[in-house]
Amino acid sequence: MNGQRAFTLIFICGWIIAWSAGIFMAATAFLGSFGAGFETVFLGGWLLAAIAGWFFAANTIFKLATGKPIKGRDGNYY
Repeated sequence: MNGQRAFTLIFICGWIIAWSAGIFMAATAFLGSFGAGFETVFLGGWLLAAIAGWFFAANTIFKLATGKPIKGRDGNYY
């Protein structure tokens, strides 16, 4: 594992832990809200997007940990 993959793996692991806390807090607020107001709809949409992002990050962690190729911003695989 080269330095770039190791740094990315460590960064995304920290990111997913913090993101999990954000999802938990948003879910708590969502479940505690009643009605179909803007806040409830916004939190519901945000939770869907946050959970999708969480799975994308988890998939990236899996690829980094197992040595599978990851496509970088420059279009190259590393």
